[in-house]
Amino acid sequence: MFSSSKKNLNLELLSYLLLIILIISVIFLYFFDTNEYLYNKWLFDRNSFFVNKLNSVTYIFFHNNIIQLSINLSSILMIYIFLGRVFESIWWFPALILSGVTAAYGVFFYDLETNLITGLTAAIHGLIFYALLYLRVSLLWFAILVCKLIVDLYFFGFFSKIFNYLYTTTELYSTSPVANIFSLAGSFFVYAISRSIALLSVIIELNKQNYK
Repeated sequence: MFSSSKKNLNLELLSYLLLIILIISVIFLYFFDTNEYLYNKWLFDRNSFFVNKLNSVTYIFFHNNIIQLSINLSSILMIYIFLGRVFESIWWFPALILSGVTAAYGVFFYDLETNLITGLTAAIHGLIFYALLYLRVSLLWFAILVCKLIVDLYFFGFFSKIFNYLYTTTELYSTSPVANIFSLAGSFFVYAISRSIALLSVIIELNKQNYK
């Protein structure tokens, strides 16, 4: 029992360490990649996607502007405040990564008008969906997320134009509402795997007790 508790504590500490590393990484890459060498190499670019499929992952670490970076970091903070228990398990990290991957492929195949995407925006939507599943929260949370996705899908262009009118020197996002929707597939897949492993562990433990 003590060994198991210590293992869980170590995994929880590793989970929070990954969160800190993620935040530091995106901030570092934005402020220190001043010549945009890494940005231009690792963002999602439809024209070069066939050459480097790894871009389906790496683009989430690069942000187009300070507004996008600030919004995404604020979103992570809100997740920590309202759904923070999701970070007690290390599964949030593969959920975030795979959400970014499915978002990229969703844009590549189904949003042909979008050529470039960057940032954590889509992956964060997937992470929120994973958190809602993992924490088994009220259906109201799911309804809010669905409404958010619908607003993105049908009114994203309208809000972008307003924002860009107010801040003419800044392009709001290099992202896609379609990416936000497809990100849910990645997080659901990771959730299904995590629950399957947990169930399998319980079955194995029960069988061990039956044979004692």
